Amino acid sequence: MDFETRRHADSSKHNSEKCHHTDEHSVLRGHHHHTSVESCAVYCQLSKHGWYWGGITSREAEELLAGQHDNVFLVRDSYSSRHLLCVSFRCVGRTLHARLRHANGLFSLNNETFVPVNRISEHCATVDVATHLFETPVRLARPLNRFAKLDSLQMICRFVIRQTVSGDAISKLPLPPNLIAYVTMGSDYIVP
Repeated sequence: MDFETRRHADSSKHNSEKCHHTDEHSVLRGHHHHTSVESCAVYCQLSKHGWYWGGITSREAEELLAGQHDNVFLVRDSYSSRHLLCVSFRCVGRTLHARLRHANGLFSLNNETFVPVNRISEHCATVDVATHLFETPVRLARPLNRFAKLDSLQMICRFVIRQTVSGDAISKLPLPPNLIAYVTMGSDYIVP
């Protein structure tokens, strides 16, 4: 199944879901683990932070981080059923990925210090990340802010439409076909 077909299937499946948290807002696109009250509360908090990029794939994270300085990172959903989140980061000119461990509502990159969801970015910038590729651990420095990437009105409108309109309803919007294509292609944060 190609990326576009998979994305449409994923978005159709999740856009009709309601949040299990207090205000029952719609589930944001890409939150494939948004199934329990605990994970729902985590995703509700995460969506407010610019360093959190949602349900992007490792390949999309690599595209976003390409050309960034070493030690720049982003936090995204993990596609492993055993983890909620992972960190993608630049190191020696390549992008690497590390899973965040989750226990009792707290997260850790090093398995020693666990922090609440709103402190994940600080935590990533203060602990060393061990990798199989390098003898010395990596120290992450600066998160890549998704809000800074939404720099044009066109991109902001596309983002808002994708977050508020279900995947199958986008094609029914009163927009020209070329705009419908622009809104539906790619992911929430990567523009085609």
